[in-house]
Amino acid sequence: MSDEPSTVLERVFAQARQRPSAIALRRCDGTSVVRYGQLISEVDRLAAALGSHGVSSGSRVLVVSDNGPETYLSVLACARLGAIAVMVDRNVPPAAVRRFGEVTEPSVVLLPPTVEPATMAESLPQVPAITADIGSGATESVGAAAPAVRQGELGADDPLAMIFTSGTTGEPKAVLLPNRTFFAIADILACEDLNWISWVAGEATYSPLPATHIGGLWWILNCLMHGSECVTGGENSTSLAEILTTNQIASTCLVPTLLTRLVAEVKSGAPLPPLRMVGYGGSRAIASDVQFVEAAGIHTAQVFGLSETGCTALCLPTADGSIAKIEAGAVGRPYPGVEVYLAGGDGSLPPTVGGDSAESGTLWIKSPANMLGYWNNSDRTSGVLVDGWVNTGDIFESRSDGFFYIKGRSSEMIISGGVNVAPDEVDRIAERVPGVVAAACYEIPDAEFGALIGLAVVPAADLDEAQTRKLKQTIAARYRAESESMARPSTIEMVTEIPRTQSGKVIRTSLAARVHG
Repeated sequence: MSDEPSTVLERVFAQARQRPSAIALRRCDGTSVVRYGQLISEVDRLAAALGSHGVSSGSRVLVVSDNGPETYLSVLACARLGAIAVMVDRNVPPAAVRRFGEVTEPSVVLLPPTVEPATMAESLPQVPAITADIGSGATESVGAAAPAVRQGELGADDPLAMIFTSGTTGEPKAVLLPNRTFFAIADILACEDLNWISWVAGEATYSPLPATHIGGLWWILNCLMHGSECVTGGENSTSLAEILTTNQIASTCLVPTLLTRLVAEVKSGAPLPPLRMVGYGGSRAIASDVQFVEAAGIHTAQVFGLSETGCTALCLPTADGSIAKIEAGAVGRPYPGVEVYLAGGDGSLPPTVGGDSAESGTLWIKSPANMLGYWNNSDRTSGVLVDGWVNTGDIFESRSDGFFYIKGRSSEMIISGGVNVAPDEVDRIAERVPGVVAAACYEIPDAEFGALIGLAVVPAADLDEAQTRKLKQTIAARYRAESESMARPSTIEMVTEIPRTQSGKVIRTSLAARVHG
């Protein structure tokens, strides 16, 4: 499909040779600047430090991430040796770090300058730690050159990184991702001359998403492979609009909660950032936020996928009628070359044995960006990855317009009175009511019906008792008009916030505990 190199590192190094003086990575406060020409030497220096500890092709390296340039240099240094970068957020509790270490058995821990080596001693006392520090390489001296793999020795199917994921519940799974995960979709878009998502060499791009999340890692590596100026950091900033404006950001990738924050800031008087494109995904978007951004002339692209499918497999870009599709729950249509299948029944039968695709059912995806599997877990892998198809566990409906509309996760489906209730559908009805900023439903155990539906609502303003009662009545009336009886909330509670994952997905078990104790 593409004449481009077959690994992420080779593609990034090709950009470095073309534009050595251009900025490759920096933090939004102007620190940790790495130019493309410098990037090669920094990667080689850090790879040499890893090599001195015996890291080689196939080794695992625990990359502790603060989402800064040093984190991405660490990933590329691992790639220089053919090692696998195991991504771990610096704020993960010591017990979780120990568990990740038990699963992956890393040879070395790579730290950003913001994390002291002593902090790793409690979690992984037997594993040496190295600090990646721009300008001086590793903090320890290195005598020999890195045992780097030569161009052509590794290919698109060789592993590059590992991301831990458990969704909103369950034991974390180590998703093993090959090089192709990070460029297969971009290659398809280029080959088909589609501008659903686009990258521009030299353009400033920003990611507030963590590098330990598939969206954050995927976005920055794609931008590096296209010669963009990658800006990171600012996660604790009070103003997203200020970061985007000050750094003259032209493209960014956000989760919907950040998109909502950006729109609110601009509506409150912040200058509109000079954006060309906004990609967003990870959870359900609010159509009015997307409409506001598109009205300003900014191209948007909603993406859908999992860590297991290599970030994005479906896309809904700016187009006539796209806002109405978002309001109805559409997340997109497949990229050319990405196959999709809806499995009826319990959704467990893959396309190879399940017959024709259903109009509604569990979504299976066969993408050139799909994972290799779960690290050292063949049982879990065989349950999710079958003949190249990934079972997403998400319930979708396909419509005649070619788009796919999400109904919820099969694991989150609420069975009330024998009726399957899709939580996302319940949420969406409430969020279309004026005066509601956000809403999420949760399960309430019930002896007669098995479960009832509870609804938590974040109102747009502080309400007195009478206003609260009126808003609840308006919401209840909307459900009577739009949903079947078992999907209507039996109780509506006003809350100040809804618990979510980093990608913006509702944590419904936490919500239920918070509301009902």
